[in-house]
Order: sequence, then C-alpha cells, then structure tokens
Amino acid sequence: MQLTNVDVSPILVRQNPITTAEWVDLIKFEAEKVRPLLNKLTLSTLRTTGILWDDYSGTHSLNEKMKKYEVLFIGAGPDFQAIFPPEDERVSSNEFSYLAEDTSRERPIYVVQKLWALTRAFEWVTIEVRSELSYIEDPPHINRFCTPKEVEVKPACLDGSFWEFTGLTPKKFFYRFLDSIECVLRKREEFWRELAQFGIALKHSKSQLSLIPGGAYDHFE
Repeated sequence: MQLTNVDVSPILVRQNPITTAEWVDLIKFEAEKVRPLLNKLTLSTLRTTGILWDDYSGTHSLNEKMKKYEVLFIGAGPDFQAIFPPEDERVSSNEFSYLAEDTSRERPIYVVQKLWALTRAFEWVTIEVRSELSYIEDPPHINRFCTPKEVEVKPACLDGSFWEFTGLTPKKFFYRFLDSIECVLRKREEFWRELAQFGIALKHSKSQLSLIPGGAYDHFE
C-alpha cells in the first residue's frame, strides 16, 4: 500500500482481510493527512488532559494534582501539545501493584497508566503515569485516591513494542486514532460556531443602536 495513494477502493472490494502491515500503513496515511493541520488545530497539553481518577470527585488532570503534589517528569514536561486518545478510552492499560498480604487483590497500592499521543511536532510518543493509591473508608464505601509520582514520555514508532505498550491491535488503534482526530475537529468547529454567534450579536447591537436618533455611527463625528 502506498501512503501517497488516496484511492483505497482496492481494499474495499477485495475478499481477503486487511493485513496487520496494511493497518499500520493506514494509520500512517491518516497521520500524514492531519500533519499539515497540527499547527492550526487547538490541541490539549498533557498537563490539562484528564487521566487520573478519584472515587470522590471523578477524573482529574495532572495540572490539578500538581498543585498539591510534586511530580517528576522524565523525557518531556507536562506542557507539550498533542492529539490524545478520546476521553472514554484515554488510558490504554492500567497495571496495578498490591501488597503481598492482599490476596484478594481488592486494594492496589500503585498503578501505572499507559497512554499514547501524536504531538504537534508530529512525533508519536508513549506516556506512563505512575501513581500511588490510597483509600478512605466512608461506610459502606471505600474511596480511592490517586497521587501521581512520575510521568515518563518516550518517542515511539508504530512497531511491535508500541502495540505491546498500548495493548491495542493496529486495527483497533486505527479507529481510536480517527476518533481522536474527530474529537479535536469537533472542538474546533464548536469554537468557530461560538465566534460566528458572537459576530452576529455584534452586528445586531450596531443595528439596534442605529434605530435610535444619534445612535448610528457617523464617520465624520
């Protein structure tokens, strides 16, 4: 499959399944299509991306937690901008650690969250967020709190180690990546709709004022 060839009709009409290598090529093809827009789209930073969970108050960004706790960043700081996975599927996998005596494995004490991103600089990266977990009992509930300790960002390639890291097949990743782009585009569309509505409101204000004696703007005043 040639990435420069936008005609995917041969894939659509053939009988044999799309291969893993072809799914990877399709991901790269879609990434190349969005590449010229990366400097024009409004992208989130790692700092502001909601990835941490507390039972009391739901999803938190690193920024919220960094106001209370010291977080060590390895490889890159929290302010790089990127296309991140969709909110409901943001973290690819959670790896939990338990105390040796916790045979029921009901209360992990540590978690490593893994997610991916395509940066504004057109670089694939993998991200590991390592956090301590603590608990407060509020019968009948046991509420969990997440305290981030380290965040490691590494450059990545779309190869076997990347799929192992994310826990996703190239096919599943392809659709999640397209969902991610669509999320960014929807936010951009919402922004322009707000601007358009504001522009209409300005015109309405000028129109209403022009109906009042002396209210219309006179260039010679």
